[in-house]
Amino acid sequence: MEQAAYKGTKGEICHRFARGDGSIREVRHMLEPVYDNIEKIVRVIGIVQDVTEQKKAERELKDAGDSLLQSEKLAAIGRLSAGVAHEILNPVNIISMELQILQTMESLSPEIVEELKICMNQIGRIVTITENLKQFSRVPERKMSMADVNGVISHIMTLYDTQLKIEGIETEVKYCPDLPETFMDKEQIGQVIQNLIANAMAAMEGKEKKVLRITMEKETLQGGDNRLKIMVADTGTGIKDEHLRKIFDPFFTTKGQGKGTGLGLSISYGIIQDHGGEIWRSEER
Repeated sequence: MEQAAYKGTKGEICHRFARGDGSIREVRHMLEPVYDNIEKIVRVIGIVQDVTEQKKAERELKDAGDSLLQSEKLAAIGRLSAGVAHEILNPVNIISMELQILQTMESLSPEIVEELKICMNQIGRIVTITENLKQFSRVPERKMSMADVNGVISHIMTLYDTQLKIEGIETEVKYCPDLPETFMDKEQIGQVIQNLIANAMAAMEGKEKKVLRITMEKETLQGGDNRLKIMVADTGTGIKDEHLRKIFDPFFTTKGQGKGTGLGLSISYGIIQDHGGEIWRSEER
């Protein structure tokens, strides 16, 4: 206002505010000075425009564009990965057979036997990575059925129970007993949850307080449709701002060498998209 009144500067700002009923609105304020015939500022005109719906539409359009771009990336990576995995596995299989032949030789010293074991272990890692690569090109047959997501989460937590205790991680799981059954592939949704738990555990390494929280709830969208929302949170290091746009990219990982392939979240993204859902990193704390 001061810049418009005393300097003749046009101004525009956008901000959010809470109304008395608790709803959040986004507004644009525009100010412009009015001059008389001797170029003296005599008044300032201000306009307040509610742009809540416009901003919402812009965000939805951006999210849709990002989702399409991510899907195209995964499709391209899938086509490339199928060929690469095939070409890698052929020589690896030959190397593996040769090493197995060497292991059967009786004249080998214990040191050489140990070195051969190390080589075989590393070949196993290569095979695992290439099999993960092939998941991008493979279109698995989904086993869709009506299932209780509470039961899926409970089963996964049982599988991780011992490991979580060893790592000293507290768990807070908030089930939602009144959730209706959901049409899904239980194994694939379970795989997504396992990937998220594994990432949470890695993020909490070295932390004094380790808490894994999983919450399920039913949300009602505009128009009356319902959706199931699953939130997985941890007290780990979090994600740096510069990494946020890359977390679903194939092969992107912030883990140390040998600790991750960078495929878990990409595969999870594809599974959730295939189920007609969304997966994102929340800003909530």
